[in-house]
Amino acid sequence: MPINRSNFAQMYVNDSQCKWTVVAASKAIYCRVNGRLFRREPRPDWRLDLSRVGAIDETKGDFIGRYARRDATSAVAEIA
Repeated sequence: MPINRSNFAQMYVNDSQCKWTVVAASKAIYCRVNGRLFRREPRPDWRLDLSRVGAIDETKGDFIGRYARRDATSAVAEIA
């Protein structure tokens, strides 16, 4: 099965580990690593706010930090 956006979204819904994925019509991007759900949200200054959340519909999560794009991925890998 080829990997595309809809496959990643389905993996996310099935609680599988997956890389950064757009789920629903949100500006936020989600990632699940080792059963933990992370959300990164874009800011006007081209940086990303990284938070750990329990579910997609959670409006406020545990704020981890503000990162550049590749730094956010590295932070998730180290935290998880």
